[in-house]
Amino acid sequence: KQKTAYEISTRDWSSDVCSSDLDYATNVLTFDYAHEPVVQADLILCAPVIAKEARELRIPVADHYAHLLVHGTLHAQGYDHEDDDVEAEAMEARESEILTGMGLRDPYGRRSGRR
Repeated sequence: KQKTAYEISTRDWSSDVCSSDLDYATNVLTFDYAHEPVVQADLILCAPVIAKEARELRIPVADHYAHLLVHGTLHAQGYDHEDDDVEAEAMEARESEILTGMGLRDPYGRRSGRR
């Protein structure tokens, strides 16, 4: 039986870090369970990490949440950026298209959003 995101993920309350089998804090974890006939996945967003990243990037935290929701959803649909530059480029281009279509800034600076 495949574990659920709840069973896999942990939260270290003492350091305010969300983690999984990773040895570092991450902003979003995607647990995809099925791709067909429909995508089934859990996304876990780590609020402290996202807030810290938004501050460092000097962007509204809501915009960063939107970006990471899109990013995690694309992972659930099979997009990847870890091992292949061509796949990474395709994923980033799709993120840009979706976010600018929502009127948000392109996190990669390719397109202009309405904000």
